Parts: sequence; C-alpha cells; structure tokens
Amino acid sequence: LVRGFRRTVGEMFADVRGCTHMSELLMSLPTAAIQTFATFRTDNEDSPEKPFQLDRCHALETSAEAVRRYYPKWYRPGGGQG
Repeated sequence: LVRGFRRTVGEMFADVRGCTHMSELLMSLPTAAIQTFATFRTDNEDSPEKPFQLDRCHALETSAEAVRRYYPKWYRPGGGQG
C-alpha cells in the first residue's frame, strides 16, 4: 500500500476496465491504512528509531504540541524534521 499502489490501481482500472467510484475509494486506502497502523505505535523509549508517523504532517511535526505530549522523546521545540 505504500509504494506504487495508486499507480497500479490507475493502470489496472483505467478507462472501461474499472469504475470511477471504486478507483476513487481505493486511492484513499493507503492513507487510511497508514493512519490506522500509526495508532498502534507508541513512543518506545528503547527504540533508536523515530516513529514513522512523525514529521509526516503538520500535526505530528516534531515541534508540535501533540508530539511533546505523546512522543516526548522525539519532541524538538521550534524545530521539526529532527
């Protein structure tokens, strides 16, 4: 769902081979899946890797209040992308 999914949907269901309604719904699937899996990830103090959802949108930028509150290890005041 992360790499090439939307392109493949476009290729497989282009023109009369597909349905615009289904194609439009499928295009949202990767985003919904990633956001769903992100809710199961917690700030793991032992992990050296930054959780993948951080710095992917303005709400989870590493300088955001939500990161300060829920991912304090990764909070970077005034920064982001850290």
